[in-house]
Amino acid sequence: MSKTVTAGRPSAFQFSGVTSMDVCLNIALVLNQTKCVLSATALDIEDEEEEEQEGQGPRLPRVQGARKSPKKVTVVRSAPSHDGTPTFAAYDVLEHTQHLDDTAQRPPFGLVIYDTTPDANPSRAERIARAVFDRTMTERRRSEGDPDRIEVVVFPLRGADQSSTTSTEPPLTDRERAEACTRHYEHERASRLAMPDPADAKSWFLPERIYDDWYAWGIIVIDRLEERWEGALNYLEDHPEEDSPIVTEDEAIRSPFGSFVKVYWQPREEVWERWGEPVTPESHVWLSRMKLERMGRGLGVEGLLQSVSGFYEHFVSEGILDRELAAARAK
Repeated sequence: MSKTVTAGRPSAFQFSGVTSMDVCLNIALVLNQTKCVLSATALDIEDEEEEEQEGQGPRLPRVQGARKSPKKVTVVRSAPSHDGTPTFAAYDVLEHTQHLDDTAQRPPFGLVIYDTTPDANPSRAERIARAVFDRTMTERRRSEGDPDRIEVVVFPLRGADQSSTTSTEPPLTDRERAEACTRHYEHERASRLAMPDPADAKSWFLPERIYDDWYAWGIIVIDRLEERWEGALNYLEDHPEEDSPIVTEDEAIRSPFGSFVKVYWQPREEVWERWGEPVTPESHVWLSRMKLERMGRGLGVEGLLQSVSGFYEHFVSEGILDRELAAARAK
């Protein structure tokens, strides 16, 4: 259902057709005269600066060099939760402000990952948030430079791997697992929209997939993590020969690192109707199991980050986000 749009680069402008030696010499003469004028102007400016500084003591030597961009570091903060479910958010801030919980630096574009493995816990969720944010950066922002934040929700559920639990209940199906996560997400989103402080509500916003023609919402649901799960992050950057957008169920199950499910829901029915696609009960939630090595791809512009550019260019800059938050507080 996804669509790929490839934008071509503009060709370099080339100047051609000047073949007369006279014209070339004249151009060289003009350039040389211009250079002399610029040099003289620069000397005049320096003379004026020296005159202004007379009587003010010795001049300090000028320091040449490009100004460096402020350094950023990754921070992990505890995120709001409508029901107390531990949730951690990772994003980057200016280094000198890393010890401040500054809402102005928190990106309003949040991507949510649910850790539904039976042994999910807060300590590991914090590690996942930081590791995913840092180590999938080039994949997430391959063609987008807009800021994002990664949230990880501690959400243990019964699964196919019951080795770490004593539960005798049958494991949840993938669809049951996904629907449990989407219900929680919707309650959390509604709770954050109604935050009394507009700055807090904006900084913890959970955005719609505004550029996805087929589904309005999307999350990632981790259903299996092996001991060396961190090795999956940026794995495809180091092993490009294994990078394929087509991943079979068997490949995902056999991954030595783990697996996750991309979950999209709330179909845009007018689009489905236009394309002659029936909206069935099964199509209300779309699932795609992936090996953990594709986590960065699942979060990136081919996945959850598909709408990030439009979010900042239109949704935020045109005030749509502020109006949505104001309407939610007024209810």
